[in-house]
Parts: sequence; C-alpha cells; structure tokens
Amino acid sequence: MRLGFHIHTKYSFDSLMDPREILKTCKKIKVDTVCITDHNSILGSIKAKKYEKEIGVSVILGEEVRTQYGEVIGVYINEEISSRDFDEVIDEIRSQGGISVLPHPFRGHKNVEYLASRVDVVEVWNGHSTPEENAKALELALKLKKPAIVGSDAHFYSEIKNAITECGSILDQEKKFYTAYPSPYVKELSNIVGHVRRGRIWNVVKPVYRMAKETIKFMFR
Repeated sequence: MRLGFHIHTKYSFDSLMDPREILKTCKKIKVDTVCITDHNSILGSIKAKKYEKEIGVSVILGEEVRTQYGEVIGVYINEEISSRDFDEVIDEIRSQGGISVLPHPFRGHKNVEYLASRVDVVEVWNGHSTPEENAKALELALKLKKPAIVGSDAHFYSEIKNAITECGSILDQEKKFYTAYPSPYVKELSNIVGHVRRGRIWNVVKPVYRMAKETIKFMFR
C-alpha cells in the first residue's frame, strides 16, 4: 500500500486543490490511498470519497484541528471535530473510533512532549518542516515509543509526491498498526528506520531527497 498523508484541498483556507484532481494526481504517481486533512473541516475528505471507485484511489477521512496548543490531526473520523481544546479534541477523535496524529510537532506547538504523549501517532517528517524540526520530531517519537508517520502537508498538486508512505497494510478493522519496512528506494533513511522497532513506524518511500539527506546529517552529526 502506498499512502499520501496530510493533504489539503480548497476546503482549507490555504489551498486551492480540488479533491477529485488530488485523487487523479495520486493515481498518476501510484498512490492508492490518500488521507485528506483540511483545516477544521472534513468536507474535502467527504468530497474526495465520492470519487474513490471512479478513480481507483481510497480515501481516509481526516481533519487538522487547531487547538490552544497547536494543531492535531484526526483520521478515520466520521464527523467534524467541534471542540478546539486539545484534550477534548483527542477525546472526540477517539469517541469516533479515530486515530490522533501530532503533525509537525516542533512547528507551531506548545508543550510538545505532553501533546505527543496524548496522541496515538507522531508525524516525524513533514514536507514543510526544516530538517532540524523533522529530526527532533523523530527523536521525540523514539523517546515516547510512539508510532510514526510522514506527511507531505501538500497544498499544491506538485507537493503530494514529496512524502509517500509504503507499508504492507496500514490498519486492520480494529485499527491496530502493522509493520512497515524500511524502503529500498531511500537508502539515506535506512539508518533512521533501523533505530525504530519493527511495527512502530510508517516509513518514507519518496520524500524530498535534499531534506531527507539533511535530516539524517543533523541526526547523526
């Protein structure tokens, strides 16, 4: 399975991408599942889901919610999150049977370690974060033994390919994490993935090469 995670549509204030065109773009780059996470809205996800069968790309409903401590993503949700209080948002996500993700932990967040301890998953590589911010995010996930994921944080079609997750299967019906293996396509990430227990990370398949390389230099300098 190839997953495009953390993507914004025109239903976010800072993107103009059309949900159907996002799926078509994913199809072209052989991404078979996409998780759309608009700001404080699931409309983009709902619109995209209507085109699943037509285009052949699965859609995971998601939302990136702004709270008093920064943003948190809910995936596998069915309704928009109403609260803007961090702890209440986490509770709402879980009440819907969803999974909470802390995106770009070291960009725009307060009390980062507490936030990371509360969520289910930490985004350890974000397409708009610096190498230093991504490296610190990975260190945090390792410290707290949290499952990890990478996200393009795409606001333009050309950014969708910047971070693609590859794994045998993402979640079963009980939403348990499956093993994700180090990608053979990005040797530069193999050292990082080697530090993460099997089954505890969703690894990058094709991130931006330069940023991946710089992140590793920062991690192991």
